[in-house]
Amino acid sequence: MRVGVRVLAVSAAGLMALAACGTSDSGQAATTVAAAPTSMAPPARDVACLQGTWRGDQAGIQEFVDQLGEAVPTLAQPGSAWVLVIAGNSIDYTSTIPLVQVLSDASMHTTVAQHFQGTFITSGSTFSATFTSQEVEPSSWTMTVADGTLPMPGQPPYELAPLPLSGAEYTCSATTLSFDDGERSVSFQRG
Repeated sequence: MRVGVRVLAVSAAGLMALAACGTSDSGQAATTVAAAPTSMAPPARDVACLQGTWRGDQAGIQEFVDQLGEAVPTLAQPGSAWVLVIAGNSIDYTSTIPLVQVLSDASMHTTVAQHFQGTFITSGSTFSATFTSQEVEPSSWTMTVADGTLPMPGQPPYELAPLPLSGAEYTCSATTLSFDDGERSVSFQRG
């Protein structure tokens, strides 16, 4: 008669060992231990997919702006673009985004221009960027009313929220790179 017991040992660090114990037909104890991973971390993603130049257009930028929940409707204008270049573990982000905020009888016009550089790391499906250089070019802004367009003094009253590039889940394919931090998401197209 053959009697067997299987034991599964699990610790906080993950699966440690799988052992099968039993008695062989000869009556001697037999033990088999299978090797197990030392960590239950998510499988590493192929970061080679991230490499290259990624772009966002007016439609993609508008999708991002819509997620910000602005009280005043904000519209990305033709010519809106952002470019993300990933080389090795370096990241370079540039944007030029003409925006219009529409009020009941007037509209505000400004251009958001940004250039961020830094490095990134990935862990499983998480992407985290650290920017060592952040330039936001001051933009002039105008107010358009029934009588015409007037230049406005000082900084525009609108600042575009940062992209979700730190602590964000990412997906990457041959054509699309997307980031989602649980509050906002953004997608880029290769090219």
